[in-house]
Amino acid sequence: MDKFFEYLDAIYGYIYNDSKYFKYGLFEGYDYVMKDGKPVYDPNQIPGGKIDPGKYFITEDIPTVPYMLYELAEELYTTKREPKNAYEYTKIVSQGESYMKAGTIVNQQNQYRIVNEFTGPPTKTMQKRGEFLTKMERETFANIIYGRVPLSAFDEFVKKWEDSGGKEITKEVNEWYQSVKGAK
Repeated sequence: MDKFFEYLDAIYGYIYNDSKYFKYGLFEGYDYVMKDGKPVYDPNQIPGGKIDPGKYFITEDIPTVPYMLYELAEELYTTKREPKNAYEYTKIVSQGESYMKAGTIVNQQNQYRIVNEFTGPPTKTMQKRGEFLTKMERETFANIIYGRVPLSAFDEFVKKWEDSGGKEITKEVNEWYQSVKGAK
């Protein structure tokens, strides 16, 4: 088990640009090449094309740290700086400008994020009505986003969601939270 965590530590060191094993990328010739003493991450400049060595890790891919990813996306998007390592290139820059812009928007709206702290088993009402409520939510949000219904449809959705079991789920979740709050 110790070796497994040592392995994960090395992989996360790569993500945080703090690795004694992976200074520029995972493997030269796979996700970067050295040209004139500097790493180049452009797949078109890697002989034979880029190969993602992360696909061959125990974890099946290079892990990501979502909130860090958004911060990096914003930094790369707003400063237009070159990526420092293959991780920044592969996970952010190569995704394109719209991806970096979206990550910037998400990162700039962190203050509005609502964290769902419910980690208990599904409540009785969730078991009965959860699937229906989730489907209704996704359909309503998609219809609003794509302009099929006006934004005011959200207010109608909330009333229907509450009347269809959402109000009871909220009550059950709040009761659960009160029961575990002191245990944290």
